[in-house]
Amino acid sequence: WAAAVPAGTYTVTVTTADGSKTDSSTLVLSEPEIPVDTVTVSPKSVQLEVGGTQQLTAEVLPANATNKVVTYSTDDEAIATVDSNGLVTAISAGEVTITAESYYDGSKLDTCVVTVTEPEPEPEPDPEE
Repeated sequence: WAAAVPAGTYTVTVTTADGSKTDSSTLVLSEPEIPVDTVTVSPKSVQLEVGGTQQLTAEVLPANATNKVVTYSTDDEAIATVDSNGLVTAISAGEVTITAESYYDGSKLDTCVVTVTEPEPEPEPDPEE
């Protein structure tokens, strides 16, 4: 005998045929886990000046995945940092890769290449003006 039983906590009680003995046990049923298929970062590449920021977004599919938490990391914090929400801050000139990774399945990830440049210097004022 099989039936679809919703997730929840159940008590199962068994009794001998003659009714002289019983025993109970608690059974916890949970929803099946829906794994992450893909993580997609947007934008795929960014150009920033030192001190600039860029918000990255990570889309996790399927939309109904059980655990959609994404962690962000940088391969060089001297060039750019990234916070837990995907906000990139340019620190110094260079190129860095930011990775967004499924917290529960590290094999599901995507990257964004960030190129950081020094700001253009302000032009010198014309002394004849």
